[in-house]
Amino acid sequence: MHEQFGPCILITGKGYPDIATRQLVKNLSDLRRPDETYPFLQILGFFDNDPYGIEILCVYKFGSLTMSFDNENLATPGIKWLGLHCSDWKKYRISKSSLIRISSADRKKAYHLLQRNYLQAEWKKEICLILYMGYKAEIQSLDDCENVNLLNYLISKISRSRF
Repeated sequence: MHEQFGPCILITGKGYPDIATRQLVKNLSDLRRPDETYPFLQILGFFDNDPYGIEILCVYKFGSLTMSFDNENLATPGIKWLGLHCSDWKKYRISKSSLIRISSADRKKAYHLLQRNYLQAEWKKEICLILYMGYKAEIQSLDDCENVNLLNYLISKISRSRF
C-alpha cells in the first residue's frame, strides 16, 4: 500500500474499540498541517459486513451510547466507511460458502440500528440488504476469493475512492 498511497497507519480495535483506540483515532483525525485547515489524514474504516460491524463503525463516527457524555472527545465524525459492503460480494466474487447466515441476534441488532435517526440512508440501505439476503460477510471472507486478497481489496477500494 505504501507504494500506491504513501505512508499509511493501520489500526485495529479488535472488535468494539476501547477508549484508548478511539482516542488515538480521534487525535489522528484532528491533526492539521500548520498552514492548513483540512485534516492531514483521511480516516477510513474497514469492518465486517454485518450489524455488529456497522455498530462498531457507529461507535467510531458518533461515539458510544453508553459513554455519550464523552462522545465529543472520542468520536471521529470524518471517518469514511471503506467496506465491507454487500455490493462487494458480487464484485469481488465472495463465495456463498464464505457468507454466514445471520442469526436472531444479528436481526435484533439490525432492527435497533435502523431505529437510530442519525444513521445515513446509505448505511440503513446496507442493513436492509443484509436483512433481505439473510447473510453477512466477515473480513475473512476475502481470504476465500480467487481474484482478490485483503491487500488488493483495500488498494482497489481506496484507488476508486468508493467508500
